[in-house]
Amino acid sequence: MTIANSGSAQENLGSVPDSQASIDSILWATGWGLLGAGVVSLVTTFIPLELGNIDWEFGTFGEFAATTSLPLMGIGLVAAMALRRGTRWSVVLCAVCLVVLSLASALSLFILMTDLPLIWNATAPAGGLQITAQAFSVRIAFIKAVGISVLLVTGVTLSAGYQVRNLLLRERSRHV
Repeated sequence: MTIANSGSAQENLGSVPDSQASIDSILWATGWGLLGAGVVSLVTTFIPLELGNIDWEFGTFGEFAATTSLPLMGIGLVAAMALRRGTRWSVVLCAVCLVVLSLASALSLFILMTDLPLIWNATAPAGGLQITAQAFSVRIAFIKAVGISVLLVTGVTLSAGYQVRNLLLRERSRHV
């Protein structure tokens, strides 16, 4: 792309659609990359599976709540580019991923809530003494994990519903 002193501005800028297609391709690939890396990260978080071990559950589901942002960013980019391109299968796949992520978040929230009494009792001060800094940190980390899980379940469920609604509205407008 060479800028010359003569000629029209359109000739000097090059092909804008080609530039937009390149940006779209980069965003599309970035979205799939983030989604893939996020799914691998989430799956490896649960290996080895030790349900029933409160230390494992607390650490794993806390990490799950903190790690879900990566696949959510990927789903967001893929969904935006799929809506832009008009590829129905990608929008449906994103909605399915959001539903699965929402169900997994709801399950992790449920398991964390069953651990609440055990964590609270384990971090309780002994004999009326003041709570230790470590116990306080554990309680704060637990509250953060539960809070993030609640936000994830709510946000992901609403987002999946919104995507399905948009897809249905597009289909309805095509048939009218």
